Amino acid sequence: MNLGNAVRTGMVPIFALLAIVASPTLTADAAPLAHIKGHVLDENGRPVSGLVIKVTSMAGDAALSKAEQTTSTGRYSVTVHPNTKYAIAFVNGTGGGSSTDGRRYDEKRGHVAVGTGDYRLDKEVHTATTSSTAVIKGSVHNAAGAPIRILVEVEGTRADGSRFYKRVKTAADGSYALTVAVRRVHAVRFTDVGKGGVVYKSASGHVRVGTKDIRLNKRLEVDDQRND
Repeated sequence: MNLGNAVRTGMVPIFALLAIVASPTLTADAAPLAHIKGHVLDENGRPVSGLVIKVTSMAGDAALSKAEQTTSTGRYSVTVHPNTKYAIAFVNGTGGGSSTDGRRYDEKRGHVAVGTGDYRLDKEVHTATTSSTAVIKGSVHNAAGAPIRILVEVEGTRADGSRFYKRVKTAADGSYALTVAVRRVHAVRFTDVGKGGVVYKSASGHVRVGTKDIRLNKRLEVDDQRND
């Protein structure tokens, strides 16, 4: 039977039409998929369950924004499109709640570029601290390794957004310690006020403080111009 004539004359059985529609040669192939997957452990090597993994396309496609939770063994898998860059975040439950193991963790964020296959990303997360402060501490020495008595200053913001300024003079062994707010970037300056025998060059920079103490050692050079 000529199929074209049969269709025009209505002589094609219904099952034949259904077979044509269902034929795989006439359907578009499904879009290929990939996975971002891995294993999440805490600082003691224990699996973290119930942590939320958020994945968002950096192309701004809302359809590629997903969230999954780690299993009881700390594993996760998020289905994504291949050949795409994603922002990824390991965060606590909705509203900042704890994971299903009853603990809260410091959030981790980053970016991944998924190719044509699966992307494996294992992560270590640390138990969140309940303290609102941390300590910037260290020691200051000269080029020969001898301790220096100088002024260490720190300036930044508190948790409520207000600004603060602190300073302390290094001890005889060159050590110092300054308490600051956590999860902030602070400016730190090492300044020789010129009251000693040898004057050293000042130094400054910024320190990002997370939830733990920061150790910042400094080695200063002699300021030849001020020592003339």
